[in-house]
Amino acid sequence: MYRERIVLQTRYGAGAKAVELLKKINEMSAKHGAPKAQIFQGVSGRQGTFIFEREFDSFDQFIQTHRKLTSSDEFRQWFPEFQAAMDFGAQEYFTVIE
Repeated sequence: MYRERIVLQTRYGAGAKAVELLKKINEMSAKHGAPKAQIFQGVSGRQGTFIFEREFDSFDQFIQTHRKLTSSDEFRQWFPEFQAAMDFGAQEYFTVIE
């Protein structure tokens, strides 16, 4: 199992838009075979922190899903709006041990 965690910091005032956009990418990803992600909003620490996290059965499943998703027209239309709402992002990938 592989866990994908994307840590995001929104621009000031873009929190509501971030929620909308993360829900939309969750729906789009499912169309391309990705498992549903959990979306977390920070309630302490830096304002505007969101985490998008999901598990894949294998790294190959992640790669195939990612390629299908990012080559879609729907993703290409979604991404510029997402970029405009974000200030910082980091992708982390883990092998699930237990």
